[in-house]
Amino acid sequence: MSYYVRAPDDRVGVILGPEGSIKAKVEELSGTKLFIDSQSGEIEIDPDGCQDPLMGLRVRDCVKAMARGFTPEEALPLLTDNELFFELLDIRDYAGKSKKRLHHLRGRL
Repeated sequence: MSYYVRAPDDRVGVILGPEGSIKAKVEELSGTKLFIDSQSGEIEIDPDGCQDPLMGLRVRDCVKAMARGFTPEEALPLLTDNELFFELLDIRDYAGKSKKRLHHLRGRL
């Protein structure tokens, strides 16, 4: 079972790294294979080489974190530290319908 992540065009280069170094590091640490389509930003994560059944999900979270603005140095510990997790929250769920409240919450972040 493969996992898919879509990254914005300007973040695909961050996930690849200079000469593919970040991609290679993720594959080395996890045992997965990453297939990156730099035109569409679609990233396929193939966890078939993993011994840990949760590693595919960890790689998905790591790649998703890099796609959302984290640096590779901040995102790579998600692969190795069992106490770190990534969860993407939509602040609109907490702001309600008020645009003023949404603006206030964004300012706090």
